[in-house]
Amino acid sequence: MIRRPPRSTPSNSSAASDVYKRQELMEAVNPKYLICGHNHIKAVKDLNGTRVISMPYAWEEYAVLDFASGNIEWRKT
Repeated sequence: MIRRPPRSTPSNSSAASDVYKRQELMEAVNPKYLICGHNHIKAVKDLNGTRVISMPYAWEEYAVLDFASGNIEWRKT
């Protein structure tokens, strides 16, 4: 299900609107993995069949993803 911004939110210029556009893209493409960078924390979550991997800053940690098994190994830099 795609969440829509509130009517008071301008749909073409807000950061919230970008999130909804990404949701539409994810539903259309339905990727197995989605890797997001430059987050303050690391997190892994399964979202509608897509494994979303949120990466911390590269100078702190990086991840090695085994695509065959789906296992993630986090390594300190």
